[in-house]
Amino acid sequence: EANPQGTLSLLEATIGTWSREQLHKWNTGRQQIVWALEKIAVWEDTFLGSARLLMSMALAENASYSNNSKGTFLSLFMLGDGWAPTQAPPEIRFQILTELIKSPDQSMKELGLEVCKSWMSTYGGMRIVGAEYQGLRPTIQFWRPKTYGEIWDSLLKIWDCLWSESGGWTTALKEIAHTTLLESAPGLIQIPSIADRILDTIYLMANDPVADKKKIAHFAIHQLKYREDHLPEEIINRLSELDTLITGSTFRERFNRYVIYTDWDEDNNFVNGEVTDNPVPVERVQQLADEAAAHSEIIDDLLSLFVSLEGHRLYLFGYRLSFATGCSLIGRIIAAQELALSQLRTQFIGGYLAGVKEQQREVWEESISSVLKSESLRSVGVELVFRTGASEKIVNELVQLYRDKQVPSHAFTLFGLFTGEDRLSRKTIESVLEALSEQPDERALSLMVEIADHYFCENKEPISTSEDLVFKIIKIDDYCKRTNQHGQGYHWQRIVNAFRKQSLGKDLELFEHIITRLDSSIRQTDYACRVADDIAKVNPDKAWEIVGKFMDKVKEEYSWYILSWLG
Repeated sequence: EANPQGTLSLLEATIGTWSREQLHKWNTGRQQIVWALEKIAVWEDTFLGSARLLMSMALAENASYSNNSKGTFLSLFMLGDGWAPTQAPPEIRFQILTELIKSPDQSMKELGLEVCKSWMSTYGGMRIVGAEYQGLRPTIQFWRPKTYGEIWDSLLKIWDCLWSESGGWTTALKEIAHTTLLESAPGLIQIPSIADRILDTIYLMANDPVADKKKIAHFAIHQLKYREDHLPEEIINRLSELDTLITGSTFRERFNRYVIYTDWDEDNNFVNGEVTDNPVPVERVQQLADEAAAHSEIIDDLLSLFVSLEGHRLYLFGYRLSFATGCSLIGRIIAAQELALSQLRTQFIGGYLAGVKEQQREVWEESISSVLKSESLRSVGVELVFRTGASEKIVNELVQLYRDKQVPSHAFTLFGLFTGEDRLSRKTIESVLEALSEQPDERALSLMVEIADHYFCENKEPISTSEDLVFKIIKIDDYCKRTNQHGQGYHWQRIVNAFRKQSLGKDLELFEHIITRLDSSIRQTDYACRVADDIAKVNPDKAWEIVGKFMDKVKEEYSWYILSWLG
């Protein structure tokens, strides 16, 4: 604060000479230097030097908190009235930006893109007060524009600069640049004097073969959905035209727009305070499914595309296509899916087989079974069970595959939720739980209590005939060390409470098991502590005998938790 020029010179002569590797390894005192440079950057005549040092540190960032060197550096390029903690006007700050985005170094370009995003933000965000207060000096006044036009001109200058420079970049960098522009555009099109220029660029972007048209479509959809009442009519019309441009006229273009590019914003209408389903997106998908079914060349040309994509309504498209084609494409779709295994995308085939299941359940079951039996397609089969449901036959096959270590435990996800025709018998649920308990992995631990909770608690199935199995599951050592994990702990506590109500006489055995495996004593967050509390309240004398047996075994880790639990 007393000598910013001298301090800057010293830092330039020391850390300013370090390599990026040295800067990345540097930890001790690093944040203190960031704070010093933040104080130096407030002055117009020391801005460039301090910003370049922060830039070098940001390129070698090794901290994750928001006011690290990178966060502090980016904050210097906010453009709003008093947002950036510096006296330096935009024309001085612009020099740093051009150094970054015109650099041949890719990491500098990427940092420059982040600077552009910070510069073009129309929201102030948050800034920690401090740099403006230095010793006995008057409070420093940061740069402020004389007119709003000065801000609008600077925003447009950065926008045009980034668009112009990114034209010659590699495809990967150009995609990041396009994303930066599109993420900034919603705020910029609300400024009347520059809105048309912003949309001009986005129109050019939409015609670029490497542009991500899905992101452009999302931009148009979101603005037409939420900004319609706040934008001039001519801007709304141009956004509608942009949407029409993206939609195109061929089947492939319309499929992309209505199946792949669409999102949640189009699913509902909000009128007079009420949310209603928007029927139009579903109708569009139905029309596309009917068109594909009526023209075999569409299936011939695009089937390989369908099985390798992901999209908001691709599952629905597959589902509707199964009805439109009378389930006749199953063999072709499975063959196409096998050729597209590298992507493991199952939305389309999942939707198609869900439709087959409703029309021809036996055909669906045989199709899933055949896929599970195929070594190359087995991972697809696991995903299809997740997407379409299961039957007793399919589950028994999965259990055997799990015992043979051919499928992972997540193959049994959602089993406890199956209802209707998919409702599994007690015998089948028990076979799943036994298999998972005998070969538990990270996911199996949570799946066992989830399945048991939904089957025995949600469906109010009596535990009595499965008592030994359920007790074996809730006594797995790892649960008492994981019950502070909310989801797993919640399911575990529910099944324990249900077990205690229906299976009397096991409380004290369970109590001893819990208190000798506690990994926490915080009742508010640990479900095992709560269960121990409940048992101790019902059986205080016998619980005390158990506690007394273990609390003085100071060599054991659990003795500390027991004493802490006693409170």
